[in-house]
Amino acid sequence: MERLYYDQPELAEVEAVITAAASVDGGRWALELDRQLFYPAGGGQPADGGSIDGRELLAVETAAADRIVHYVADPGARSAVWQPGRKVLCRLNLARRLDHSCQHSAQHLLSATVLRLLDGPTRSFHLGEDYCSIDVALESLSSDDANLVEAEVQRLIDADYRLTTHVCQPGEVEKFTLRRRPPTGEEVLRIVEIDGYDFTPCCGTHMASTAALRLFRLLRHEKYKGMTRLYFLAGQRALTNYRRLAETARSAAARLGCAELDLATEAGRLVDKARALESNLSALALAAAELRAGALLNLAAAAPCTILDWPTSSAAAPAEASHGVADGAAASPLLVLARLDGLDLSQCQATAKACAAHGCLAALLCRDATTLVCAGNAPSWQLGRRLSPLLPAVGGKGGGGPMSFQVAFPDLATAEAFLQRLPALFAPP
Repeated sequence: MERLYYDQPELAEVEAVITAAASVDGGRWALELDRQLFYPAGGGQPADGGSIDGRELLAVETAAADRIVHYVADPGARSAVWQPGRKVLCRLNLARRLDHSCQHSAQHLLSATVLRLLDGPTRSFHLGEDYCSIDVALESLSSDDANLVEAEVQRLIDADYRLTTHVCQPGEVEKFTLRRRPPTGEEVLRIVEIDGYDFTPCCGTHMASTAALRLFRLLRHEKYKGMTRLYFLAGQRALTNYRRLAETARSAAARLGCAELDLATEAGRLVDKARALESNLSALALAAAELRAGALLNLAAAAPCTILDWPTSSAAAPAEASHGVADGAAASPLLVLARLDGLDLSQCQATAKACAAHGCLAALLCRDATTLVCAGNAPSWQLGRRLSPLLPAVGGKGGGGPMSFQVAFPDLATAEAFLQRLPALFAPP
């Protein structure tokens, strides 16, 4: 069987003869050919793409007895179309092949460099459509070490190291200083050499030299299952990525009115400013919640167990309150029940919590979110135990504990009907 993807890796078109064909599920045909233009998936590298007699190549896989099976989409074809002995024209997606070869060669270079510089062997490799990655046996990786590795890989690319493939018997591999152990059970092994720098068993396709990679970029690294995962790009992928970064930097610098090299400083200044504003906003939100709570407490003290409307009922609340509660008002009521308009859920939650801090139970309906927020001042309220059993009958979804409970309703009418039941449920004897 002639494996053209090894012998002539840049061959884009060839005639082949069908040696076996079968119709499979999903309107696909499985074809075996006498000449193998398309690389089958394996060794961490995806399969080639292309077409056979104009039909899209869906997958290329290695089957039993070292057979290579090509799957094409042809739901309306008859068996005579793909019968054995027929010649077909195979066209390779050469751009995809070169991209995969580039990323795979870059992975060998990266893995060898990490091993040499940091003593971190590679445990796995992923070549995807959007990114490539390796997992190395290092618990962590510093930014300085990552920069060192990236610079060394680029140096090796610029030095134009040749890539050579040695085809040998398993017993002959001892003459090579292999970076990892070869697979067992193989009759023939392929050893990819990077000009004395690295020797690795590999069945994938590769570039002719490191210079063909042109550019390398280490995107980021992260901890993963006790190891370190490194994400990278090479060749046209890396160049495209750098161009996008440059355009993003130009656009951001223009919007911020600063030089591109000052973006980090300007971003830091804006982050600090935003955090200060958020802190001030949080303080103001807390003060506003205290004022709303004070008004509701005063209204509830004047009308115990009555469902209040906010802000409609707020006009009756005295303004000269201490912590929001009017001077001379009665002690905090046991219950504060209210419908709140014009407030979001977080504002309702803060108001309920502020009410509870004054020693009562607050049950506030956030009408804009059709959600009931309850907050109590003591575990004896047992909110979760008392309210949870009532939810299935009304379609409410939520939960909580003894001192806090929250439930969302399917509509406002159901929410208000539920609120109407709470005075009888929680009113003191």
